[in-house]
Amino acid sequence: MDRLALKIKLFASHLLIIAFFSTFVVCPVFAEETFTESQQIVKEVLSESEDITGTSEESDITIDTEVISVLSEDEVSKKIVADPVQIDADLVTYQDHSGIAIAQGSVKVRNKNLLLLSPYVEYDTTNGILDAYSDAKESVVIVTSADKLVGHHLRYNLITRQGVLTQASGTAESLYMRGENVYIMSAEAAKDEGLVSIKGKYSEDDMIANWTNVSSTTCDFEEPHYRLETKKAIIIPNQKIILKRPKFYMGKRKLFTYPFDYIIALQKREQSIMPFFLFDTYTGAGLGIRGNLDFNKYGEINIAAIGWSKGMWEAKVRYQKEVLDRLWLFAQSDRLYNRDEKDTLWRPQWGANYTTRSGWTANLLYSQRELIETTVQPGLDKRFDIWRDPEFKLTSPWYGPTFAKFNFVSMYGRYQHNTRSEVNPWTKRLALIVNLSGNPEVSWKNFKPYYGGNYTYYDYDSGLQKQKSIDAWVGLSWHIGSFNFVSQYAQRWVNGSSMQEWDRLYARKDFYQAVSFPLPFGKSWEKWNLSIASTYDVQRSMLGDVTYSLNYNRHCMTWQFWVRDKAASDEKQMGLTFYINAFPEYKIGIGSDTLGDKSPGF
Repeated sequence: MDRLALKIKLFASHLLIIAFFSTFVVCPVFAEETFTESQQIVKEVLSESEDITGTSEESDITIDTEVISVLSEDEVSKKIVADPVQIDADLVTYQDHSGIAIAQGSVKVRNKNLLLLSPYVEYDTTNGILDAYSDAKESVVIVTSADKLVGHHLRYNLITRQGVLTQASGTAESLYMRGENVYIMSAEAAKDEGLVSIKGKYSEDDMIANWTNVSSTTCDFEEPHYRLETKKAIIIPNQKIILKRPKFYMGKRKLFTYPFDYIIALQKREQSIMPFFLFDTYTGAGLGIRGNLDFNKYGEINIAAIGWSKGMWEAKVRYQKEVLDRLWLFAQSDRLYNRDEKDTLWRPQWGANYTTRSGWTANLLYSQRELIETTVQPGLDKRFDIWRDPEFKLTSPWYGPTFAKFNFVSMYGRYQHNTRSEVNPWTKRLALIVNLSGNPEVSWKNFKPYYGGNYTYYDYDSGLQKQKSIDAWVGLSWHIGSFNFVSQYAQRWVNGSSMQEWDRLYARKDFYQAVSFPLPFGKSWEKWNLSIASTYDVQRSMLGDVTYSLNYNRHCMTWQFWVRDKAASDEKQMGLTFYINAFPEYKIGIGSDTLGDKSPGF
C-alpha cells in the first residue's frame, strides 16, 4: 500500500499543473513544467505492475513533503510540492500498458486558490494530454476565487500549454459570459496568432484565452436586461478583456454595433467608447462620445467630443504611451469654450507622468491656453486661460490609519494668465500642500462622522508675495429609516493674496446638506431613488447651488437623470448618466463622470 500511495501521489502531482492553467480567467498561470523527466519517473515507479487500482468511498490524495524524501533529485517534483494540492475521487486507476491514468466519480482537484470539478478525468502520461469530461448530470467546472468557468469537455496539453474547453460559460471580472469554445494558449502562441501585441508585457507563464461567439453581461438573470455579443473575446490575465466589435442589446433589441473593440480594463482606467448626453445654460443640449482606444505597443488614445445645439462643438484628444516601466509620456489637445472670455480655442499640453512602486508620483506639465476653473463661492465659478512653462509636481502616497490619513504635494512652476485684451507677465510659484482625511471607525448607531482638511502655502517669485490658507471640514452621514442624510460644515481661512487672479483663494464658510430616499414603485428587483444636495453660503446668507438626481437601479445597471441649479450665477446643467453596477467607477454609458462636476462630461 505504501507503493500504491506513492504512485497515486505522483499522478496527483501531474494533475496539479492543470489546476494552475485554469487561472487564465483572473490571473496568470504560475509555472510551466517540463514533462519528459516526470513521465519517465511515473513509468519507472509504475513499471513493476501492469495495472494498479486505488478505490475508496472518497479517495483523499494530498501532495505533501513526503514526496521530497523519495524524489529529492527531481526539480520538477520540488516545484510541484511548493504549492500543495489535494485530489478527491471515488476511483483512481492507472494502466501501465497504455500509460493512461483515470480518475472518476466526483473528481476534485484543489489548491489554496482553485477548485477543479469533473465527473471523469483521463491523463495520458506518454504525451501529457489531459481530458476532463462532463456527463448528463455534471459539467467540467473550474473555480478560481469567486470566478468559475463551466464547460462540456476540456482537452489540454500540459507540454505545449494549449487546449480547448467546449461549450463554455462562466464568470470573468464580474461578467457573466456564454459562448462556444475557449482556446487556451501561452502568451507566445497568442503573439504568433496576432491576438496580442508582439511587444506586449507578458511573462512566459501567462495564458491567453480566445473565446468564440460570446455573449457577455453583468446581469445574472436568465434573460439579462442588456448584453454584448461578439464573435471573438480575448481574455488577457490581470490586464483586460477585449470584445471584438460587439453588438449591444437592450433586452432582445439590438441598439448598435461598436465601431471599435470594447475593452474592459482590469486596471482603474477609462473604458471603451460610449455616447453621453448633457445640457448647459450657455451651450444648450449636447450629444457626444468619449472613451479609450488601446493600441497595445503603440500606446493609447483617450477621446471626448460633443456637439452642442447652440452651434458649437468641443473635444479632447489625449495620446499617451508607457516608454519605460511606470513612465508615461503624453500629448493632449483640448478644444474648449471659455464662457467668461466668450472664445473657443485649441488648448495643447504635453508632459510626463511617473509612479514609483511605493506610490509616489511625479508629473511634468507644459500647457498653453489651458482652461482653469476656480470656485469663488458656492455656485459661482470663474474661468481663466493659463500657460504653464513648465510645472513640476510631486505627490506622496497616503500615510497613517483611517482616522487620520495624510499626504504631501509640492509644486514648482512658471505661469502666465492672459485674456483677450491683456497679456500678463510670467510668474514663478512654489506650492506646498498637506492634506488630511479622517474616517474613524466608531459605532454611534445611525451616525458615522468624517473630517478632513488641508494647508496650502504659495510663494511667488522668491518671496515677493505669499498666500497661505487652511481648509477644514467636518461631516456626519446618518439615516432615519430609509432616509439617508449627509451634513457637512466647511471653512477656509486665508492669509495673504496671490499675484495672479486664477489661483487666488477666497475665505469661505459653507454648509452642505444632502438627503436621499427610495420611491415606492417598481418591481422587486428595481430600485428608484431621489436625492437632493445643496450648498449654503454662510458668509453671504444665500443658497449657492442645488443638485437633483433621480436614480433608477435596474438590478444590473443604473440610470441617473440629474439637474444642477447654480443659484449664485443663475446657471443650469443637466445630464443623463448610465453605468453598469459592476463597474460604477467607470460610468460606462451616457453621462458625466461625476454629478455636479464643474465641467460635466469632461
